[in-house]
Amino acid sequence: MADDHVGPYQLDGVAMPTWLLRFDKNGNGESPRTLALLLDTLDRDPPTDLIFFSHGWNNDFAFAGQLYRTMLGNVEAALAAHPDPARRLLFVGVVWPSILLPGDPGPVIAGPGGALPPAEAAALDDLADRLPDIAGRLRALAAKRALADDEASEVAQAIGQAIGDASPAAEGAEPDAAPDAQDVIAAARAIGAQLDAPPLTDDFGGRRGAGSNVSAAGLAWLNPVNLLRVLTVYQMKDRAGAVGANGVRALMRDLLAHGSARVHAVGHSYGAKVMLSALCAGPLPRPLESLLLLQPAISHLCFADVVPGRPGPGGYRAALGPDRVIQPILTTYSRHDIPLHDLFHVGLRRRADLGELGVAAGATSAGSPPSVYAALGGYGPRGAGETLVDPIPASAEPWPDVGGARIVGLDGTKDRRIGGHGDVTTPIAAGALARQILG
Repeated sequence: MADDHVGPYQLDGVAMPTWLLRFDKNGNGESPRTLALLLDTLDRDPPTDLIFFSHGWNNDFAFAGQLYRTMLGNVEAALAAHPDPARRLLFVGVVWPSILLPGDPGPVIAGPGGALPPAEAAALDDLADRLPDIAGRLRALAAKRALADDEASEVAQAIGQAIGDASPAAEGAEPDAAPDAQDVIAAARAIGAQLDAPPLTDDFGGRRGAGSNVSAAGLAWLNPVNLLRVLTVYQMKDRAGAVGANGVRALMRDLLAHGSARVHAVGHSYGAKVMLSALCAGPLPRPLESLLLLQPAISHLCFADVVPGRPGPGGYRAALGPDRVIQPILTTYSRHDIPLHDLFHVGLRRRADLGELGVAAGATSAGSPPSVYAALGGYGPRGAGETLVDPIPASAEPWPDVGGARIVGLDGTKDRRIGGHGDVTTPIAAGALARQILG
């Protein structure tokens, strides 16, 4: 696809120059002319600091722009308290086709028998594309109000096959085997029980999930929407890994090779997997200055030295090396992030579960990880020599001494400093990025 906008895309109310670059679901760049102009700008007139950001769970260009605009406005406000006439900022934002995590507040979700919610409709389209021989049958089943046992097993088997056909993007906590039909059904039952149980509100007073007409927890998996929700979790993990390891990896190398700006990478939700996949895919021309992970939808063991039940370290442990990132990596987490604290580990649970994990690291306000599948954005990093800061400092509060830690978890539970999965553009969250820019 040709660039639909060539050159910088200036975000309203943001003083620094801003550029947005599009990628398709496989990580192919869709903004080649804009990229060429950006790299020429970096060579001719490099900024002192470059903010490089990947959004996570939205699939709308305008919404990505809104996320970036709000965050950058708060970053600029935080930096205004520390004026430096030599400081010159530039922003590069990634735009890629992602969808909502189960439990995210988003568009109002239709009940069974109506139109599928946007995220699940996209997952069904992807499933039909991967399995064209049974696409018509799958679409007919997905349109039903509720499924019979054999029909649910049929859809679950197709989902397991599609997940197995996708390229694995292990973070060190997932078994290599694809889920079978019973694994998918178990995950759908757990997600359905969480989302269909009252109260059906998110942390902001909106709808938290789809109220099901098949509302009993034991029957939740009979709702085809809940089966498709399982697919969305795996689908976005695979897609984020592909976007990161392919197009964003090349872009990250270009940004580091052109000009002399200190590059500050940021990833929200599955955007954290985008950035980490790019960072760990191979050597870089020079290290990033900093990395901030905002409510990351990845394994809490992804940086671990040892992952119980499987050989080797977490898949992203290489990111902790000073050859990849100069400053300690910062990552936020919160009990109030419903998708990551309550749903992520049940959506990814398979029959080949590695078992419950008794975590030795001290618990913070978000609690201890309940499973090897627990999300980094729900419980913070473990097994990686981490420092856990509880709570994440507010703008006027001093930053704690983290010693020599290479990974620092920032707990946003207290006082709802991070009040939900999308609550990552506030002055508190922006303050963490501003601290990294200030060094």
